[in-house]
Amino acid sequence: MPRLKDVATTVRSKNAGAFLATIDVIFKDQTDFERFRNSDLFGAEKLETLLHCEKGAVAVIFYEKANAVKITFPRAASSGSLTDSDIYGAQYHALIMDLPL
Repeated sequence: MPRLKDVATTVRSKNAGAFLATIDVIFKDQTDFERFRNSDLFGAEKLETLLHCEKGAVAVIFYEKANAVKITFPRAASSGSLTDSDIYGAQYHALIMDLPL
């Protein structure tokens, strides 16, 4: 069973402002993009659980022409605050890399 990290060419995360983070997933071709888009992998409920977010807090945007997906969500701690352990938001993508199709 393929995992997201096996099929996507890029899975990365970064800040989307001080209070939001975003994960970019880019697939090598339209076939893989469509296969993952049509699965429940990017379902809001699943992502809310994985990213420890409240219901309705995760935005999933598909960019068909780029075979890409952007997942934006609120950070648990604002970037640079005393309780923040990932100032650049560069480690959030690890939470979804092993998801199976």
